Amino acid sequence: MSTLGQRIATARRARRMSQDGLARAAFISTSMLRKIEQGSRAPSDDTVEAIADALGMDPGRLLDGHDRSDRRIHAGLPAISAAIAGYDIGLGLPAPPRVQLQAEAAEALQYRLASQYSRLAAMAPALLADACAALHASSAADRPAAARLLASVARSADAVAYKAGARDLSAL
Repeated sequence: MSTLGQRIATARRARRMSQDGLARAAFISTSMLRKIEQGSRAPSDDTVEAIADALGMDPGRLLDGHDRSDRRIHAGLPAISAAIAGYDIGLGLPAPPRVQLQAEAAEALQYRLASQYSRLAAMAPALLADACAALHASSAADRPAAARLLASVARSADAVAYKAGARDLSAL
């Protein structure tokens, strides 16, 4: 059994899921899941993400060391850096509805608390840009709430940078 297969099997058993239940939740065949757990088949990145989603965990927890998940986290860093660099420039971009932004910020917070950094790295750049746009578009009365929302989103982005070892970006 491969290390990846062992981790998937262990996580599945910890959640008291059958192979069939996990396969259905991940939208893959039971036969494929069985082969992955046995180590006779290497899953694609999408399959690992689907299995991790079905298990409610970050794909990085299933994979070894600096691998595909870490590469995805590092790939998101330039976009996070660009979003942070432009925070004080009001570009006149339309801000999403506050309810939508609050829901996305709450989702990012859940990803941060669950250490799901690859998911967070994927959503952080756009969420930072949207939170900045909301701050710039807010009225004087709404500015404190918009600033708190931006701070929450920035803290989630900081978690990605810190996890990736980008201490300079984390310091921003």
